[in-house]
Amino acid sequence: MRAEAQSAAQASATNGASFAARLTTTKPVKMSIPTFDGKDSDSLVFWVREIEIALSAGQIYDAQAQVAFALSNLGGRTHAWAMARETATPGYFTSWSFMEQELRSTFLLANVAYRHRSNFLRCKQGKRSLQDYVMELHYLEAAMAGAPLSEDVKLTVFMDGVRTGPVRTELFRRQPKTFNEAVHIAMLEDHCVRSAQGHIPHVEASEGPTPMEASLAESARPQRTQRAGGRCFGCNQPGHFRRNCPTNPSKTTRDKKHSVSSSPASQKEQVPWTTLLCLSVVAARSNLVGVTASVKGYPEPMTVLIDLGASFNFATKASVAKNKALYASALEASKSNTNISVRLATGSIVSTRKVTMPLKVKFDDFDSVEPFIVLDMDDRYDLILGMRTVDRLA
Repeated sequence: MRAEAQSAAQASATNGASFAARLTTTKPVKMSIPTFDGKDSDSLVFWVREIEIALSAGQIYDAQAQVAFALSNLGGRTHAWAMARETATPGYFTSWSFMEQELRSTFLLANVAYRHRSNFLRCKQGKRSLQDYVMELHYLEAAMAGAPLSEDVKLTVFMDGVRTGPVRTELFRRQPKTFNEAVHIAMLEDHCVRSAQGHIPHVEASEGPTPMEASLAESARPQRTQRAGGRCFGCNQPGHFRRNCPTNPSKTTRDKKHSVSSSPASQKEQVPWTTLLCLSVVAARSNLVGVTASVKGYPEPMTVLIDLGASFNFATKASVAKNKALYASALEASKSNTNISVRLATGSIVSTRKVTMPLKVKFDDFDSVEPFIVLDMDDRYDLILGMRTVDRLA
């Protein structure tokens, strides 16, 4: 027993010694560092951190060796300044920490913390992508490492700066507690929205009229007629809508009605149609945003529904008819228009003459003249901004 214990102790000591030897014999890593020339003073903070990482990776622990390595990565006027100090007083930079302090006091502007803090507080997404907006905030946050803002301030600035849309709605619905949590939620929602918009399969035009859907404009109840993320909500298979699913029992009835309406005899009696097609995202609640907007020609603000499921912009007849002159002009201009067929979210199909009104809509950063199709809908929403307009808004 004693012999076994001694052999186990010797083996443990041997393993510990070999592990320590591996730690001490780790090969240094040589890193390539961009030179700092002093033209962009804001980059000094990041250059200093790169030097520190390179010194640690290269296992450079001698003070003079650290100074020499930093000098070799200076360029332009900063290199001339450093060599002037070293030439006038050999060994002027006694250590890397002292050299860092001299660089900061010479090339870093005195009000740099105020400038970065001011830029951070007024930063907005605007027309940029969410990723670019987040990257700028992270850059400004890193530049303020010496005087960081509180977590509540960073969270408020980020959420207020996000552009109106599904991402902003999801943020205010989830109510994150920290800046990093808010960024994670926003990036995930942005990825989901872009994936849903980017995986729309090509649908060949069929014979006869193809009804257009107004999505959630006429229904407050969730329905399973939409396709989100590229999958049918009936059979959970990609490539088709629920209404076209082979397992949908109501598809056979619609096919029979379609074959009757497409016969030569019925086509002669049929009124010309405008074929419009869209996606339906009734259950995707995060794709719906309600805002209040001002519309030129109407003194009172209007309630606007931003709906990724609507294939076009729609206006409630009762709302736009308040300006009798504009509405009468639209009716006069639409006399020669063909009929359209609109499938509402309730499943009912409305057939009406296509009356289009150009309206100047303004809210937040959005200010544009958009065409709207006038429909006799309820007055829960005055206007509906559809997929085409939302794509340009994003």
